[in-house]
Amino acid sequence: MLSANLAVGLIDIIFTGTRLWQFLWIATAALFCRFCFSDGRGQKTMSDSETMLYKEQLARQSEETIQSGGDLSVCPDEVFEFFTVSAPTGMQIYESFTDEELLLILTVAFERVGRCPSQKEVHCIYRQYIRRRFGNWPWALQAAGLKQPTVRTGRKRRWRYMSKKKRQ
Repeated sequence: MLSANLAVGLIDIIFTGTRLWQFLWIATAALFCRFCFSDGRGQKTMSDSETMLYKEQLARQSEETIQSGGDLSVCPDEVFEFFTVSAPTGMQIYESFTDEELLLILTVAFERVGRCPSQKEVHCIYRQYIRRRFGNWPWALQAAGLKQPTVRTGRKRRWRYMSKKKRQ
């Protein structure tokens, strides 16, 4: 563990303040998370303060990507592997989000783009969390109050079918 701390310290000296440092930090945390978060039964657990730190880091990364004009729909592999719901740490971070926090992410994206945000306009990890929690993207937009539910009637389909039939 001492060598890991030494490596992180050296990386900190070299890359402090850069975006590359954030990715290296996440990759290092993902590499050593089995040592840091084990509860003795092989289950990975984090304290509430550690979970909050990761949530803040994810928010910072999303904000920096937006400010730099980067592509929100693409996640670096290190970030995705650590924060994805299929990873134990990612699942704990996902479970720590309330519905209101996830809907607030959609509302902020709505205010930023001036319309209902598409999936590409929300950070890739947040997008995964939102779809998992609310089922799909339109349902999440409806839950946030950004989109009215669409009511479909069979009348238009029937009319189209009948008009095609009359044309023949």
